[in-house]
Formats: sequence, C-alpha cells, structure tokens
Amino acid sequence: MTELADALDSGSSDVASATSRRIDSAFVDRLPVVDLVRLASVLAVCCYHLALSGVVLSPPGPWTRKVAEALAINGLHGVTLFFVISGFVITRTIRRRARESGRIDLWGFYARRCARILPLLAVYVAVGIIATWVAGPAAKGPVALLHPAGSRFDAPFWVSLATFSFNWLVVVREGVAVVPLYWGLLWSLAVEEQFYLLYPPIMIALGTTRRLGMLLVLVVLCGPLARAFCSLRWPALLDVRMNSFCQFDLIAVGCLLALVLEGRIQVAESVVRRAVEALAGLSGLAIVVATYVYSSQARLLDRVLAPTLFGVGLSAFLFAGIRAGWCSSRPVAAIAGVGRVTYGAYLFHVGVIALLWWGLVGKDVLVAMAVVGGATIATASLLHRYIELPADRRIRAFLLEGGIRRGTSGDAALRAPP
Repeated sequence: MTELADALDSGSSDVASATSRRIDSAFVDRLPVVDLVRLASVLAVCCYHLALSGVVLSPPGPWTRKVAEALAINGLHGVTLFFVISGFVITRTIRRRARESGRIDLWGFYARRCARILPLLAVYVAVGIIATWVAGPAAKGPVALLHPAGSRFDAPFWVSLATFSFNWLVVVREGVAVVPLYWGLLWSLAVEEQFYLLYPPIMIALGTTRRLGMLLVLVVLCGPLARAFCSLRWPALLDVRMNSFCQFDLIAVGCLLALVLEGRIQVAESVVRRAVEALAGLSGLAIVVATYVYSSQARLLDRVLAPTLFGVGLSAFLFAGIRAGWCSSRPVAAIAGVGRVTYGAYLFHVGVIALLWWGLVGKDVLVAMAVVGGATIATASLLHRYIELPADRRIRAFLLEGGIRRGTSGDAALRAPP
C-alpha cells in the first residue's frame, strides 16, 4: 500500500491517503480461479485468430487436426468468457466500494475505467495507425491482418473507434467492406463500454439489490431472443450478432454472479453443501467444455443458445471455485496470475501473429499455437509492467486526487433489499 501511494505521488494529505487505499484495494483480494479463466479466454481467442489469419502451417495429422480444431473452431467463445468475467469483476468492485463509502461514486467509476482502458488502447491505436499506413493494403500475408484489400479507413471508422461504437460499424459494414482482423478486435471492447456507460447510473436509479437482480435476469433472458431475431432476419450475416443487444446478456450473467456471491465468498460449513457445490461447479465446467467443442455457428439453435449455456456453465464453475478456493495452491495461482495481463494480450495478439508470421509458416499447428500464445503473454506482461500499470496509477491520481475531482455530485446511496 505504501509503495502504491509513493508511486502516485499522493503526498501526506488525508484525502490522498484515502484515495490511494481505495486504488490499492483494486489490486488485492484477487481470485485465482477468475484469473485462470481469463488466461484460458485469451488463449482461446489467440488460437481462433491464428486459424483465421491465413498463416500456412504444415498439414496436420489426424490427431493434431482434431486437437487444433477443438481449440480453434469456437475460439470466439473466449470473448464470452471475457464478458462474463468482466461483468462479475465490475459489479464486485462497484458494490465493494459502495459498501466502503456508502454510495456509488460515478465520477470515481468512470475515472478508474478510463485509467484501466485508455493507456493500452492508445498504444494499440498508435501502433495500428503507423503499421497500417506504412505497409499499405495487401491481399494476403501479415500486412493483410492490418490493412487488407477492400478495407475502409474513413471518417465513420475513426469515429466509431473514438466513441466505442465499433461493433455497430462491423454490423453495418458486413458484406460491404472488409474489417481488418487487427482492428476487428475492438468490437468486444465497444460492447463492454456501452454496457458500463449505462450500468452504474441504472444501479443508482434502481436503488435496491433486488431490483437490480430482476433487471439483470431480464437482460439475460432477452439475449437469446435478440440472437434469434438477428439469425432469422439476417441468416447469411454472422457479424450482425456483434450488436450490443446480442451480447449484453453475457455481461449480465457475470453481474448476477457477483450479486449471488456477495457475502458468500467462503467455504461452506456443511460437507454435503460443499459436495453439492463442487458437483455443480464441475457440471458447469462440463457444459463449458461441451459447448466449446461441439457447438457450431452453422446451427441456428447453437447461435442462439450456445453463448447463454456457456455463460451459465461458467458462472456455476466460478461460483463453486470461488467458494471453495479452487486454484489457490501456489503453483496454480502463479499460472493463473498471468491472467492479469489478458487485456493487453487480447489487444495485441493479432499484432504478435503478424510479427511472427514468417517464422510460423510451415510449423505444426499446435506448435504455432503455443508460440503465439507464449509470445502474446510475454508481450502483454511487458506492456502491463512498463505502460499499463504506471499509466493507470498516474491517471487515477490525476482524476481522483487532482483538481478536476467532481466531489460527490452524481453519487447515490446503495440500499439493500428490504
């Protein structure tokens, strides 16, 4: 805590000390099982995008082909993992801070969100702009990951990036213009930021946990309906399901998990209850694995229900894992700790594929997946240490302790259900 306060240059004032303690609380009380799921999610997305990148790998044998297909074919479900984890972490953080201060601090929430998202996003966009315009358009090869022939870098493109509405641009332009794989990652970040722009004010307006839970349940139920409507109305368009209404339910599943776990993050006293929770958690994991391996975007029912099944199964697994302290042993927790850098890994993994392109050509597919995953985690770890964390702390110090702090306007008490 002292080191963090020193890094923030917060001085010796009581206000600065209190703020640094609040900032520090975001970095403690981590849950290894959550970090492990984060790590799995980014590796799944890496495998998926390696398969889409066009890198020519060595012809796989029958066994290798089956494993590679199982890892990559539904790697987009890694984004589902991201959404569920994101909703859980954000809700848990908001509720914890509200209990500590007696209110939901809107300015504090948005300030911390900016500090979390913007530093690496700025680096990502800067690298993308330089690489895109230096390389120029290409029909294939690593350059095509950033600037494929048929892509449009016009005013709507840049406005959608700046306003976190990129997923809607992807929806509108499907079949009209090519969205580069490097830039296409930002659709999921756009969905998240749209949700979190509305979520804290809605929490304040609803007032009670019960009302919030009822709304989140409604959002979860509406997700499959939205995906069904889009799949039936535009059956040939896959990207249409990247619209926010088809994805908000997955974040809401994570939000509900946080509400259910509130005050219950401890091992159950009853042996029977522990056994039941463990069985539920393992059943949830089985649902996640089965959905990942066997669902197909070619089937209407899978397009509609697979994300929901995936999210519910993951929530059951996390509920049991958090309650029982799964993955808390030192070796497993050390591996899971890599999950802390997954934001950077998600942003830059396509850039890593482009840089490693010619070294990957002709390699065994599983070796290529391992190389891309390892290089992505290594790159993200360096970015986390030397850019993400220092920038996060300085931005928080400026916004939460600087002269632009807005006091308590827009804050509201958090009331428990009667």
